[in-house]
Amino acid sequence: MKNVPEGISFNKLQENLRIVSVTVGGFNFKSGIPGIMFFPDGSREYAEIQINDVQTGEEWTVVLNPYVPVIEITKIPQ
Repeated sequence: MKNVPEGISFNKLQENLRIVSVTVGGFNFKSGIPGIMFFPDGSREYAEIQINDVQTGEEWTVVLNPYVPVIEITKIPQ
């Protein structure tokens, strides 16, 4: 288990949303605290975050691509 440094805060998702999995560095995490590296130049390592709306069943994939300055959010077809 990773220790979270003091002073680090987390933004909470809405109550109906949950993170299903986080894929970073080729590893898929379904629990725990996976770390995604963010760098001073504004880049970050590649990661995919899968989010689920427990009320509607809708799912999205959030992609953090180090070569693109914005995040990509894709709704997963049901």
